[in-house]
Amino acid sequence: VPIILLLFTNKYTSSLKEREIQAKFVELSVDILKESPMDTTKKNIRKWATKVISKYSGVELDASTTEDLIKNIPITTQLNANSLAISPETNRNLRKNNCSISSVISFDLTTNKPTVLTMEYNSSGNPINIYNNNVSTGSTNYKFGYNDKGQLKFTSSYYETPNKGFHFYSKYTYNTKNQIEKDTTYYTDFTSTYTIHLYTYDEKDRITKVEEYLQTGKFLGAKEYKYDSIGNLISDGLIYDNKKNPLTTNKIWQFLNRNYSLNNQSIASQYNEWGLPVFYIRKTTQPSYRVPGFFPEHPMHNVIYTCQ
Repeated sequence: VPIILLLFTNKYTSSLKEREIQAKFVELSVDILKESPMDTTKKNIRKWATKVISKYSGVELDASTTEDLIKNIPITTQLNANSLAISPETNRNLRKNNCSISSVISFDLTTNKPTVLTMEYNSSGNPINIYNNNVSTGSTNYKFGYNDKGQLKFTSSYYETPNKGFHFYSKYTYNTKNQIEKDTTYYTDFTSTYTIHLYTYDEKDRITKVEEYLQTGKFLGAKEYKYDSIGNLISDGLIYDNKKNPLTTNKIWQFLNRNYSLNNQSIASQYNEWGLPVFYIRKTTQPSYRVPGFFPEHPMHNVIYTCQ
């Protein structure tokens, strides 16, 4: 009986999770169809949205309704620019909120398959796992380990198990300021060639330079990072919004991305009450919007938060 109950419970839990994801697809699709169909660059996205609604909403769309939604009729909504705007009071509290990224859903419109990343945190609020529902080459699970001081000890990007057959495995050492001064990164397994990265920081504990060496000591190159007076990373072609960058919800995300920008390099189509981007459709002329930077270059991303 216990075995049967366990199997039933697992199947029931899996079913609930699947329905939650389907409901989220429908919600995102409705958001897409709220926009004007006159924007021809989003025709394929509107097609995808109508297919999702027809499949998961419980009400199948006939051919004529589908065509109208794609070409002619935006779904009406009470939301407008004012209702999505951040109030002055909320703006003052953007730095005070306690939000964490709970999951990220990215969409590949060519395959119609979503990649769902689910984050798990420890009692200190730092990430310990990222579970990937669509593991493939270069798109992996992640595991994070910490030392007795609560400092990041290792990052494992893996396919099946964190310590074997991984994509990469980085372990860290610290300086007297409790900053990561060096990482040693292995590829495939611990017997393979590894690289070493040395980190330099500014007075705000932001990475400003990363030097890379082979295990033999051969210098491979260096990259520098500079910030403007607002606090955003300087790079040619980047245009920032005035909302909160999801990477700021955790210092681990900032370090791993080598990005401490306060704002977002691409404008989202929807933000939550804390000014964090929720839903983003990337045009071909915009840089990739990646949170925390681990998922594929898909044109549609939905970021889900847990806020207190």
